[in-house]
Amino acid sequence: MRSKNMLSNSKLSKNIPQTPKNIFEEIFLQSTVSTQILDKEGWCVRINKKLSEIFGVLPEDIEGKKYNIFQDAEIKKHGIDKLLKKVYTEKSIEQWEVFFNIDNASKSQNIPIALPVTKWFSNTAYPVLNENGELENVIIQHQDITLQKENSLRLKASEESLQKIFNSSPVGLLLSNTENEEIIMVNRAVEQLIGLPSKKIVGKSVAYFLADKADQKKYVTSIKQFGKVRNMEVALKKANNQLVTCYASGDVVEMNGESLFLTGIVNISELKQTQYALQQSEAKFKNLIEDLQVGLLVMDEHAKILMFNKAASNLLGYSSEQLLGKSAYDTDWKVIRDDGTFMPGNEFPVPIVVETLQPVHNCTMGMYRPLYHDWIWLLVDAIPVFDENHNLQQIICTFSDITEKKQLEKQIQNQQIKEQQLITEAIIQSQEEQREEMGRELHDNINQLLAGAKIYLDMAIKNASMSHDLMYKSMDILDKAIQEIRKISKMLVAPSLEEDSLQLLVKDLVNTLNNNGVVKFKFVFDNFIEEGLSKNIKLVLYRIIQEQMNNILKHAKATEAVIELNSENGYVYLTLKDNGQGFDTSAKPKGIGLRNIANRLLLNNGKMYIDSSPGNGCTLHASILIENDDERL
Repeated sequence: MRSKNMLSNSKLSKNIPQTPKNIFEEIFLQSTVSTQILDKEGWCVRINKKLSEIFGVLPEDIEGKKYNIFQDAEIKKHGIDKLLKKVYTEKSIEQWEVFFNIDNASKSQNIPIALPVTKWFSNTAYPVLNENGELENVIIQHQDITLQKENSLRLKASEESLQKIFNSSPVGLLLSNTENEEIIMVNRAVEQLIGLPSKKIVGKSVAYFLADKADQKKYVTSIKQFGKVRNMEVALKKANNQLVTCYASGDVVEMNGESLFLTGIVNISELKQTQYALQQSEAKFKNLIEDLQVGLLVMDEHAKILMFNKAASNLLGYSSEQLLGKSAYDTDWKVIRDDGTFMPGNEFPVPIVVETLQPVHNCTMGMYRPLYHDWIWLLVDAIPVFDENHNLQQIICTFSDITEKKQLEKQIQNQQIKEQQLITEAIIQSQEEQREEMGRELHDNINQLLAGAKIYLDMAIKNASMSHDLMYKSMDILDKAIQEIRKISKMLVAPSLEEDSLQLLVKDLVNTLNNNGVVKFKFVFDNFIEEGLSKNIKLVLYRIIQEQMNNILKHAKATEAVIELNSENGYVYLTLKDNGQGFDTSAKPKGIGLRNIANRLLLNNGKMYIDSSPGNGCTLHASILIENDDERL
């Protein structure tokens, strides 16, 4: 709203040529601006045709009446009453905009109207003064601005909508001046991306936030020369000096008659990292496929080779030209089964996949290689690949060279046979030695005792006077013979481990030898748990202890020996240590005692090693796995 002083009619008349009165009246009536003339009391004097047309009233309906086009409520609401008062009292020109509801206004004044109208008007009130500067009339003009107002409101709503879109856009948006490149406005995405509030960004140039000087120059040059930036990859500098890789695109836009540059910034750091990781992965995968020792064939649904790696060509013994397009159904493949018999084509993994649509795993095949004129053993997998309709699309066939493994298995098999033969030989030899030992005991000891007893009995028969003493001597000798037989029996017959514990049997063995021998044996079993051990394991431990004690007595020349049993982590650990003369462990042992111990352990998930050297005694370490213990014979 504005106001200014109104010149008087006399002053105006000096500068206006005299014109007939009816001409002014005609101009007033035909004016395209809706106009009414009020007297100094506020009564309507005249209205022109445009007012009648817009407001839907006739001159006779309003002229001569104290009529306000505006409703009383509208007058007070918009402060029009105060403006009109200023026109009448201060004789100033006043302007205002108001929304008219013509229907209600007319009804409130009891004036008939042609039709109801609702419009926006720009209104101007002019005071008309006489020669003495006194108010005579007030002219009010009503300019219809409905269209402009609606356009303005639509524009405002559009601008508000655009502002919301601008601020809520996930893409960073910067509006800058094309002349000095200063940033005028940024959205929230830019604030978050840079890490600064908009007030600390506005006023700086976009180039200021570009870390690379080459990017700065390229960005500015692109705007000045081409008026646009397209998918420019830049390193954006954040508030904390971290760099963010972004795409920048922009165009010149017209806003309120001013050329501005709108730049869009998209953070592609994660995308770049993903792309880099993907490229690295693809490169690694390609290198892996090419350099892998595993052969790879990609075959179509008809089992024809589409792609292969270098290893496939080398392993199969075909050139690249020979392999490409070759089918699994070709008849020139020479293949044998695991057992060495011929393998027909319908048993090949890939044809099986084509037929059954099921994967094939761990198929062992021996294949003749034409390039090298030799045979190779392969472990083959074939996997079907289906399309979205579950139709067979491709077959991925992979295979690895297991020739060395097969040869090693054969060697191991031969070695196992050889070891079994050695074990059998050792058992037979042990049995023969036991028989020989038993024969010597029977011949040298028991036979002599029995012969002595027989002599005493013969003498008792012949000499009655001495028969009583001779009979007692014969009985003593027979008692010794019985004890020796029991001793031999005890050595040969397995102890009753179901009735007696291993600890008690070993204690009894130690006590027996301590009473009769020169070696002092000590038995330690504080950390040994016998519960849960099978009869077989206990017998193995007993025989090993028995065998090694016999070795100590015969060969060690020791005075002391310790037997120790321990249980830990699913194992039983046995240690037999003596202070004897020791021996060179690198030399092949002459007897079969240690070999018997090793064989017993080998047959029962056990291991053994000897720690000994000349003059430093001997320690035998043995361990047996008992977690999966079973009753092995």
